[in-house]
Amino acid sequence: MAKMNQGLAVSLLIPRSIDDLATGEKILDLWESKLPNLLPERYGNWEPLRGVFDINDKARMLESWKSPFIASRRKPYLDSMISMGLMKLEFHGSWDVTTKIGEVDLEEIKEFVEVASSELDVDHCSINLLSEQEVQSGRQSGTILVANSRATDFGFMIASHRLNQSLPDVYWLTIYGPPYIELFGRDHLLAAPVYRVTELRTGHIMVQLTEDINDMIVNPGHFAFVRSRFKEHVGQDAFYSVDHTGPYRVPTFNRRQAPGV
Repeated sequence: MAKMNQGLAVSLLIPRSIDDLATGEKILDLWESKLPNLLPERYGNWEPLRGVFDINDKARMLESWKSPFIASRRKPYLDSMISMGLMKLEFHGSWDVTTKIGEVDLEEIKEFVEVASSELDVDHCSINLLSEQEVQSGRQSGTILVANSRATDFGFMIASHRLNQSLPDVYWLTIYGPPYIELFGRDHLLAAPVYRVTELRTGHIMVQLTEDINDMIVNPGHFAFVRSRFKEHVGQDAFYSVDHTGPYRVPTFNRRQAPGV
């Protein structure tokens, strides 16, 4: 089984700048309705975080709605950063959440990413368990951040510009938006040889590699096999590999308006 303090990382990449207050309010609403047990205690735009997070006073918190919007909580552990997607190399706005697997309800996290992916019209979303193997491979692909001086805590982030080079990997649960559905083919994605593939109401496609996220720890060989088989199914040349030579296959990204605009 995964250790109780094993990091659990969620990453959402949204194909537009998200610095407008309407999107900020939508994200705070999603936090309140879908992650009620992971509401932050503190927020701000730099460390140390000075603001007291009060979900009943969203207007005050939105006064700080600029990049980066950082939020944290001691227990259940939460470290979250929202990047507005305004930098030259940032095609996407992003919302990254790191917590501890033993302190949260994984089904609640899954429901959150399903709803948030649809509501925010993501290009890519993932849930990843930061096992020792994932940390090692993520440091190679550039998705792992060292969170303390002893290199014992880690964060996870897929940078927007990274997707212009390749996908870093496929994760225990990944949601693909329009660019990747076009790249891989909708029917081909839906036929992927994994535990479960689900088409969401917005047309996004959710891929869950195995039934149990603990497979990454207790049955890593099986997890690696399913992960590799998925990549072979949609095309290995879309995913980062230390041994890869030649160009990667990447989609064309188009900025889209917020849903309902």
